[in-house]
Amino acid sequence: MLSYTLKEHSSIGMMNILNSLGYMKLAQSGSGRNSDIAMITEKAISRFKRKNKEYLAFLGLSIIDKKIVSSGKAGAIPLEYALGSNEKANLTVEPMINWQTMSDFASVTKDRSWLSIKQEWEISKVLDIELWYFSKPFLTESLNVLRRPAKGFKTYESTESYPKGNTNWIDYAVNKYPYRDISFSNTNSISTYDVLPHSILLWCLNKIYDSIINIVLVPADILSEIDELRNILGSNILPIVPTKNNLNKLPKSGAWAGYLNLYNEIEHIAILSGVLNEDKTRGCAYSIQTEKLFEEFTIYICEQFAVNNGFKIYKDNDDSSRIGLKQIGDSKFTMLSSLRPDIAFTSNDTLIIIDSKYKRHYDLANTNSSKENDWYQEMRNDLHQVICYNIFSQKPKKLFLLTHPKISSGLEFNIWRTNRDKNCIVGFLPIKFDNESQVNKITKVYEKNLNLILSNFI
Repeated sequence: MLSYTLKEHSSIGMMNILNSLGYMKLAQSGSGRNSDIAMITEKAISRFKRKNKEYLAFLGLSIIDKKIVSSGKAGAIPLEYALGSNEKANLTVEPMINWQTMSDFASVTKDRSWLSIKQEWEISKVLDIELWYFSKPFLTESLNVLRRPAKGFKTYESTESYPKGNTNWIDYAVNKYPYRDISFSNTNSISTYDVLPHSILLWCLNKIYDSIINIVLVPADILSEIDELRNILGSNILPIVPTKNNLNKLPKSGAWAGYLNLYNEIEHIAILSGVLNEDKTRGCAYSIQTEKLFEEFTIYICEQFAVNNGFKIYKDNDDSSRIGLKQIGDSKFTMLSSLRPDIAFTSNDTLIIIDSKYKRHYDLANTNSSKENDWYQEMRNDLHQVICYNIFSQKPKKLFLLTHPKISSGLEFNIWRTNRDKNCIVGFLPIKFDNESQVNKITKVYEKNLNLILSNFI
């Protein structure tokens, strides 16, 4: 099966794809003899865009100058052939930073809105990254539920010297009484945790743990949550593999109403593990909003900084950083009603604004990349945006920063002082990643550099 790969915020040429999937041949056959290659290519691209519109949108991909250009999403999608075919090609967008660091991001996020799955869009292989990368929302919801777990009922038969529960009187009359056997076959019901929801949950826990290749790389909180959940469930419950049939049978009323969010998480783990597919060698399309994940991670780091350094923090993700704009006078002129920086810190005399940008700009600025390219103008626009928040505060000390991912070597931060106000600083404070990056290490380095800026320049 044909497969294509590119990195986030990069591009891949389309000509090989158009030829391999039959788009060029089809466009050529429908054109006149005198049609030039440019016209044929344009028709081929137009048909490709039309047939793969939904797939491309799912990963935020666009087509520019005969290239497929990626944005801030990673994942995998199928691609349609020019003519109808049951077979599809695959296109994978790999994250700009490594999967290990991605898992660190995922381990500190509070929701799963960054992950989308299209089960009906088959791709040629199951998700080839460790399942625990996506486990944090499932583990969090499991703990919320199992700290006050629901119980089900199971029946068992016992032979006793007296009738109890549902006694089998026919058995007594036919098989016992005539032979002067004074014993009774009783059917009893007991409440228990050993029920279908918990059995499937246990299977998910085992599957997540079994997906770990190098346990040293797994965040400690994920391992401790797996252990805590296993202890709550105990050793008397047998795991059951989730299927479409038994997932539909999960109880949803009464005490089980609190399990509905957990059922969604169980289904996602089952889909990602491939067990819901009849063909276990095939997977489904998925999309990871790494841009959003990076923003969430930046906010997490800044929250730690605020706690440790006595700042009050305002955030875009809970709408607390919103700055309202109130129109003066009567006018139909259309304008933004508010501005929303990603993160704002305040103390008695200091304002810090930080905007997260999941782009390659910082690394490009540290190389000999041409300033004539689009990235440079975009980087300037981002800096202008963060500086504009200056007009909304009267604090005597102000710091305006952009935070990018940093993969290459170079300075740990770059800052400038404005000419007219020595206490107004603008610049770039990236988050440095490498193959051994861990949340605690990244957080400490970022906090150290931010404190250096505050103590030495403001």
